[in-house]
Amino acid sequence: MENMLVAGVTCYMALGAFSAVLCGPHLKIKVILVDDLGFIAAKAMIEPEVFIAQAIDIIGDEVSVAGMQKEFESVAGYRVTRAPVPWWFMVMMVPYA
Repeated sequence: MENMLVAGVTCYMALGAFSAVLCGPHLKIKVILVDDLGFIAAKAMIEPEVFIAQAIDIIGDEVSVAGMQKEFESVAGYRVTRAPVPWWFMVMMVPYA
């Protein structure tokens, strides 16, 4: 989630990139805060007998690009739009996207 702590042109480009990779503003992605991930990792180290040989699904929230945009606007106090970034451009820039 920390990747979205940006403003101005950076936010405009980030929202556009996420939208392009997800092929639209309404597909949801799973995100997590670094602090939450660190808490789970620390707990696994403190109590290894509980976590040994376990697969753990960790998710903090499930959001869409449109949802990210709406939340950013409510916090920032101004409207932000997505940069029109074609999905094929993102694939060229990030081959594993």
